[in-house]
Formats: sequence, C-alpha cells, structure tokens
Amino acid sequence: MECIYRPKIHFTPEKNWMNDPNGLVYDETTCIYHLFFQYCDSLIEDQSKKFWGHAISKDLCHWEEIAPAIWPDGLGGAWSGSTVIDEKNTSGFFDDSVPAGSRMVAFYTSAFGDITLGYQKQSIAYSKNNGKTWIKYEGNPVIYETQQEGVVFSNRDPKVFWYPDKSRKHGGLWIMVIAGMWARIFTSENLREWTFQGDIMLPDGVRHLESECPDLFPMYVDNNPKNIKWVYTGGGRSYVIGELVREADGRYMFKPETDYIAPLVGCDDMYAAQSFYNDPKGRRVGIYWMIDKTADQLIEDNKVWDGYQSIPLEYKLKSKNNSLKLYLTPVGEIADMRSDAVIDIVNNIVNEKDLLTVYNDDSNFPVDMEVELDVTDCNEFSIYLWQNKEKRTVVKYNKINEKIFLDRSNSGKIKSGIYEMALQPTEEGIIKLRILLDASIVDVFANDGEVMFNAIVFPENKGGNINIEATDGILKINNLKIYRLK
Repeated sequence: MECIYRPKIHFTPEKNWMNDPNGLVYDETTCIYHLFFQYCDSLIEDQSKKFWGHAISKDLCHWEEIAPAIWPDGLGGAWSGSTVIDEKNTSGFFDDSVPAGSRMVAFYTSAFGDITLGYQKQSIAYSKNNGKTWIKYEGNPVIYETQQEGVVFSNRDPKVFWYPDKSRKHGGLWIMVIAGMWARIFTSENLREWTFQGDIMLPDGVRHLESECPDLFPMYVDNNPKNIKWVYTGGGRSYVIGELVREADGRYMFKPETDYIAPLVGCDDMYAAQSFYNDPKGRRVGIYWMIDKTADQLIEDNKVWDGYQSIPLEYKLKSKNNSLKLYLTPVGEIADMRSDAVIDIVNNIVNEKDLLTVYNDDSNFPVDMEVELDVTDCNEFSIYLWQNKEKRTVVKYNKINEKIFLDRSNSGKIKSGIYEMALQPTEEGIIKLRILLDASIVDVFANDGEVMFNAIVFPENKGGNINIEATDGILKINNLKIYRLK
C-alpha cells in the first residue's frame, strides 16, 4: 500500500535516505534533466558510504528514479558536487561518438576512506552514454587537502561552471568554488588540473565567506542582459551579490559587494540548494533538499523514505528599495500541469471574523492556488490549509507588523513551529500568494517570490478545507483560483 504522505510533484526516492541535490544538468541530446542526490542504501544516514542517487525527467515535474550513478570507493563516500557539459572536450575524456551536448563530467567530494590525502578530496567521474553509467577518473582526487604550497584545503561540495574568456585557449576556462569552511576559487583549462586562485573575502576584507553547498552564477538584474551581477548562495539559506573579475595579476576572483543577505527561505526544512548547470530556456533553475525530520516515526504509515527534493524553482534578481533581492518562484512547468480551475472567485469581501470556505477535497490530489488579496482595510488575515477538525496549517499576514507567518504547530502527526518573514504589501495594498499543497508539503510564495515558505507537514487525514478568515478588518479577495494538478 502506498503511503498517503508520498508527494506527487516533489521528488522522493522509492525508499531509503536522501539529502542534498547534486550535479543538476540538462542533456541537450536526449532533452532530459538529470537530478543526482546524496543517497544511502538504508534509512540510516552513513556519511562514509554515500552514493549519488539518480533521477531523470523530461519536464522537471515527472521524475523517474534510476540506478545510482556514483558509488563509494577506496577514497570514501561520494559527497555533494556538480556536473558540467564539456562541449569542447577540454578534458579529453570523450571522442566524436559522444555528442557535444551530452559530455557529462561530474565533480564530487570523496570523504573519509583513504585519508592519506585528507578526509575531503575532490574527485571526477564522467559518462559517455547520457548518464547511464559513469567512469571514475584514474587520477582522482584532483584536489586534495595539502595540494597547494602547504595550504590545507579541507573543503567540499565543488560547484564547477564554464566562464567565457576569449583570451584563453578554448575561449574560456572552468571555475570551481568549494566551501564547507572558507569559500575558495580554483580554475582549470582541462577539468583535470586545478590552480588555486584565492579565498573569497566579504566586502570588509577581513572576514572569509563561509558556507556549505556553495553555488555561484550570473544573473540579469531586472531581466536586463546589460546589467549582470554574480550571486553566491550558501546552502540556499543566504546569499551575497557581487562581481566575478579577472584581477591585474591574472587571478579570477568573486568579489562580494554585499554582506550575507538572509533569510532566503522562511523554513528550516530547505537546505543545500543547487542550480542547474544549464537550462534549455536560459533560466536559472534550482532545487533544494527538504529536510525530513520524521526519521522512522511514520513507518507504520508505510513511509519508507527519508528526505524530499523541492519543486524546481526559477531564480530572478530584482531591484527593490534601492537594493537587489533574489526572488524564487515555481518553474513554469508546474502551471503546465493544471487542469481547469475548480474554484474561481472574483471580488469577494470577507468581513471581520467571517470564515470563508473556498475549497474542500479529500482525494489527495496536488493543489495549486493563486490568490490576490487587497489588505487596504484589513490588518490581519489567515488562510487555513488542510483544515480537518482541530488540525490545520496556517498562513497568516499581519499588515501592522508587515510580517507573513507559516504556522504548522498544529498541522498533524509531526508538530513543529511558527515561521515568519518580513513582507510589505505592494503600493496598491496587495498581497499575492501562490500556495501548492502536495500530500505532505506546503509551498507558499508571496508577492511573486519575494518570500517563500516550504514545509513538510503530515496531516492526520487526506485533504480537508481551505478557509480564509479576516481576523482584523475587512479583506477583499480580488481574485482566487484553485487548480488540481494533473
């Protein structure tokens, strides 16, 4: 019997432990997205025996789990990392039988195992058959703890990307950022030999940039190709904005222009974000690991996995209040799964203390809800999700404090906390919300991704009501649509 908590639009493994997304990449030849992830062959996490699990998708929505890609070896477990497409065959790993858009090279941290070269080493694997099987580079590890002039590089989670530079042999070069402690930059012409460039320093020049699971990528500001900034995300929970430059001495360095900007996400379920190396639509798309805190508490419900991946999210960098802010929203492919709207409400008034039921369903279908609320005359409202007797998950907005809350303290079998983020109404007095409900996950996006909450919850029963209450003042629902997802 399938577990009622198995989500339908968030990836989970068939069974066993899963954590960080790894190696997100798109194969141009097969038109397939690849999601790798940290995986153990039991429900118990074993850091020394991590695999790269593997799932594939044509549309970022429907995922098929296939055999693990990278296995532990004598160098240790295969920890987090990234995958690139080596179109120009700079590595020499490929021949003409492998199409340029399918030349996958994966970078991961070999952890524990043979510690002759340290506990954390950076290793390579590559695939000649569209990611079906992987060959480990015989020269592994390519970066190890005591490689550069006596400097210890006890780092992990390599993120590698191509940086165009016409002065270089191949018209560019590869850049790697690794962290786990201080974030550091390396460069390579061939993906096999790496040169240390330096530590990334915060704008004060004194503090090192530190995080796990680093990611570094360019973004158009306000969708303007002439205005580009680089964004470093640390585990997906904070970020800094700056420039990637080639300095006078020839070194390539990321130069932060901001301190840490946080929080990026509203709940502590979301961590270890990574973005895709490439996307056919030119977007910056990322996925988070959603931390599952149930361990074995729900085995009686046939819950035989631990860990979720978030829905894929599109990143955008926007100007607001004379500064820049990273916005995250569901990729457009999620909306492509909508059926016709089952609820369509326009210009509805909710008076103070009124409780409006807008939806009831016990089928466990994923639900996609969009609502635009005018809070001009309303100081506080609440939306009750999965309302079932005394159990419910609550989204609340308080205009006086300019805060939005997600309350899952009474959501169901597993209880945890109230979360809050700052949020102002638009100049027109509007709060826009998009809410996705998926068996055991609530995703909330406010004002086009300015704020988001993403939470694992375990309702005691399938489905339930969605209710809206004006708890202080008169709330106007400009429009509200609810869709089932196919």
